[in-house]
Amino acid sequence: THIIEQVSDNGEKISSTRICELIEKGNMEEAQRLLGRPYTMKGIVVHGQKKGRKIGFPTANLDVNDTYVLPAKGVYYAIALINDVSYPCMVNFGMNPTFNLQDHISMEAHIIGYNGNLYERSLTVKLYRKLRDEKKFRSVEELVTQLQKDRDCVSAWFDEYTEKN
Repeated sequence: THIIEQVSDNGEKISSTRICELIEKGNMEEAQRLLGRPYTMKGIVVHGQKKGRKIGFPTANLDVNDTYVLPAKGVYYAIALINDVSYPCMVNFGMNPTFNLQDHISMEAHIIGYNGNLYERSLTVKLYRKLRDEKKFRSVEELVTQLQKDRDCVSAWFDEYTEKN
């Protein structure tokens, strides 16, 4: 047995509890800083309601097991890894309030620039930052307009991210 000194950050203990609380609040940047890497989730892509596909924003719906800490409801900047290739994606954690079709939190990733079939495959998603809170839109058209803005933000962020790394 080796006794290790407590590790602190700005006088506060770095602990799994602290990191979990940051993730649950949607503070992915601070969680990443303390972890030394982005918070990463992996799951099997399952069939969803296909509402995103019908409005031009197909999503990979991930069945993540309950060992993961779920981030706060909202849309996040993320990177999806498919066959060792990084794709920008926007990930929604929430209840899909505009469609009111579910009573549980889902994880849906709209992967920008990928058009293949991912059903029944494992998908790895790295979460970087919260883009916005989940919101119920008055209409599907209003939702689509917001999703277009979100996609533009994520694409620009990914371009900047890849230039730095």
